[in-house]
Amino acid sequence: MVEKLPLSEIIGRDVYTMNANYVGKVKDIQLDIERSHVYGLVIQLSSDSIIYKRILELMKESTDPEKAKVLLVPFSEVSAFGDVVLIRVPRKYEEAEEF
Repeated sequence: MVEKLPLSEIIGRDVYTMNANYVGKVKDIQLDIERSHVYGLVIQLSSDSIIYKRILELMKESTDPEKAKVLLVPFSEVSAFGDVVLIRVPRKYEEAEEF
């Protein structure tokens, strides 16, 4: 039997990488209405998150660090749901996992 989880129960959950690094909290869920599936999770990044720090490094030219506080993680990168959400780090930020 497939376990079903209401989308509203996912919002607010803590998000960690597969290497147990804290990322932030699920802020929202993005749906693909045309294909009738979940596209991804909108993550409110913690300012202590290594991913947030890496994004700031990549946005050196940007004067608005607020833009770096939210990350859309495609559902294909979500590894597990439970008390927390586990994600695979987007390839673009893999170097951050090595800090």
